[in-house]
Amino acid sequence: MNFRLLLTIVLLLFATSVIAGEKISSAIIPGQYILSGDSGTLKIRRDDSGSLMFEIESIGGNCHTCSVSGTIRRGLGYADSWAADGSDSNCRITFKQRGTEIQVSSTTPEECRAYCGMRAGFEGSYKRAPALCTRSSQQNRRNEFLKLYRSRDFAGAIKILEPLLFQCSEFVNWIEIDDIRNDLALAQLHSGNPKACLQTLAATTAAPYTNEEKLKEEFPPCDFDNYINVAQATWHNKSLCEKAVGVRPKKH
Repeated sequence: MNFRLLLTIVLLLFATSVIAGEKISSAIIPGQYILSGDSGTLKIRRDDSGSLMFEIESIGGNCHTCSVSGTIRRGLGYADSWAADGSDSNCRITFKQRGTEIQVSSTTPEECRAYCGMRAGFEGSYKRAPALCTRSSQQNRRNEFLKLYRSRDFAGAIKILEPLLFQCSEFVNWIEIDDIRNDLALAQLHSGNPKACLQTLAATTAAPYTNEEKLKEEFPPCDFDNYINVAQATWHNKSLCEKAVGVRPKKH
């Protein structure tokens, strides 16, 4: 066989395998995916006819939300119409699968804005949560933490809760992650390590603020209302840990 012809065939076979590989790797895999900070969810499923369907729910500043669903064809999402007459919404969304992650972006931003509140958006990287970080696993660990904490097994309680903080933070919303930090900080305090308690609380959103009034100045009303109880717990716990290490607490 002619060498050039043989080389051409090999190159064509290689190119075909690469293209096929790209198609396989870019295929959208059904399941539930989470936007960073648990600020949104993407559900991919097949309906009875085999069509690939998507549902996106997200939340932004001041509790503004996005809600959009529709059909995916060849990686392009066609949003269901929000109009009363059922006309095409013209909102188009691209979905690009990369391993356990789907990159979501809008090709028609203006049309897709109709599905979102003023401070909300749905674009970003949605990831499959590992087994440790699913919502059910998170709740099970927090329940186990509470059981150990109440039995005064503070070392065991810390061991149970730390993985949620260090391995699952991107799958937990910003208020709940500070709630977890508060629980962990108290366990660290009662285990005899108030310095670790202060270090844990220093990472909270409330840490830079000294009182409710200053927090209220910076936060949108809905976010403030949802977060203030956690912030107050943070300030209280911080004062306990400061007292334990001999630091005079600042006046709030």
